Amino acid sequence: MIWRSVRSLSAILTGAENLFIFVFRFISTAPRRAGSRGVRRWEQKVKCFLLPVTAVLCPLFVLAAFGLNSAGAAEGRDSRKIEASATLVVAALGPWEKENRLAWRGLELAAQEINQSGGIAGKKLKLLHYDDHDDIQEGLKQAQRIADDPSTAMTVIFSRKEVAVPAATVLAYYGIMTMLTRATASLDEIDLPLLFRMCPDDSEQLAFLTDFCVRQGIKRAVVFVSNGERARVYANTFETEARAKGMEIASRINCDMLTGEESFKRELASLQKKHQFDAIFFSGPAALSVTLFKAAAALGIKQPFLGGYRLEAFETASRADPLKISIYLVTPFSAVADESARRFAENYRQAYGEEPDDKAGIGYAALQVYAQAARRVGSGVPDKVAAVLTRKKRWDGPLFIKSYSEGRFQTLDFGREKAEP
Repeated sequence: MIWRSVRSLSAILTGAENLFIFVFRFISTAPRRAGSRGVRRWEQKVKCFLLPVTAVLCPLFVLAAFGLNSAGAAEGRDSRKIEASATLVVAALGPWEKENRLAWRGLELAAQEINQSGGIAGKKLKLLHYDDHDDIQEGLKQAQRIADDPSTAMTVIFSRKEVAVPAATVLAYYGIMTMLTRATASLDEIDLPLLFRMCPDDSEQLAFLTDFCVRQGIKRAVVFVSNGERARVYANTFETEARAKGMEIASRINCDMLTGEESFKRELASLQKKHQFDAIFFSGPAALSVTLFKAAAALGIKQPFLGGYRLEAFETASRADPLKISIYLVTPFSAVADESARRFAENYRQAYGEEPDDKAGIGYAALQVYAQAARRVGSGVPDKVAAVLTRKKRWDGPLFIKSYSEGRFQTLDFGREKAEP
């Protein structure tokens, strides 16, 4: 009992440390992001953010440290509630109003299949969704709501890392198992109990993409990056991985959501005159990528575009409006990867009349992984389920390259092509 309390207290303090390190890093880079004119406004926003977060979270950590509300007690209470509950509650946290419609359907399909096959230890899965509106404070609020339901066994988070990490810290305190479905920092940086990843981090996926580039003979790349910290970090990571493989960055072009097709045409025409390059890497929103791709198609650009799995939204849009360009995307999901993936894709089409995207596939897989582990131990209690899952700090799961050409996608396994429907 003493060891369990010490271990739980260590987990709480580690969660607190991770949260405050995350906030500190976010704040320390704010002046650069905001610019000199925006520093004062930013400082005011930081105060507005930190005060309520500190007011809510610090007392929890302090109480835990003094043993007034230990994690061990919270876990014991949740375990009894979960064992006694007629259903197993799985919470899904993400910006549901803005995006992730297909991701929810992936979860929904998995829950239906699990329940139809007998559930887990005779219990049906119950899915509940919580909308964080892509906002850090709202994510913390929703994480607390999830934790307040003692029958919650597991949470799947579809939020970006700035929202996901603080929320995961709160959930870890309450002993709730959490699966992250979007790229975040590696588990070397986020060492929270009961936290698992269902996707690679940025450096892992872009290392895979640049490996592919080298094998394809792509040696020089141009980078287009939209405004926003997330896009810049992603572009910086690509450049780091590319240079480590011996590739060169010929030029880097900044853009934003107001950049139109004609502006992209001028930039691309100028690049063709001034630089030799083999590919164009894009980091930014999928909606902006469509504008860039249309400009490239109008100019007859032959060099392929490169991107991460965040551009899966382009895949859906491109089916209705095929473009004469080439794209290579790195993704942890493929509908033709193996028999189970093909079966999932077919069931998804029959249920919803559309193609599943990466988020749908990863959400489906997250719930199936949880169900398989829970069935193995005959319980949905987080500690028991987590004990049979391997928690690795580096991604060794599947990664694929999707190739796009004139409205048709193919999954490439470094040369072996599998046609997408």
